[in-house]
Amino acid sequence: MARANEFAGKKLPTTAMTLMMREGRPVYQAIGGMGADSLLIDAENGTVIKTPPPGPLTQYFREAHFYFFAGAWQVPLLIGLAAVASASAISGLYLNLRLWFGKLSARIR
Repeated sequence: MARANEFAGKKLPTTAMTLMMREGRPVYQAIGGMGADSLLIDAENGTVIKTPPPGPLTQYFREAHFYFFAGAWQVPLLIGLAAVASASAISGLYLNLRLWFGKLSARIR
């Protein structure tokens, strides 16, 4: 961490430290507080580099997952799709109960 602090030019607020393999080498990923960039620290020789940015496809799916791209339509879209899913579930239960009770009443007769 001393080398990471030296690399950054200040004492870093480390909130998480993960040991992982990257390109066949063990590295620590040190993650700072909210909005802070993460650093990769080579576990064998202590070399510090800034974590490279994700590729365009990874960035797209992260933004789609966290920000939903729905804008002002996000809440009405969520309510509408929840209503459609609920109607589908209720109609499926109704049809299943009608089928089973219909078979039971046919056996009783």
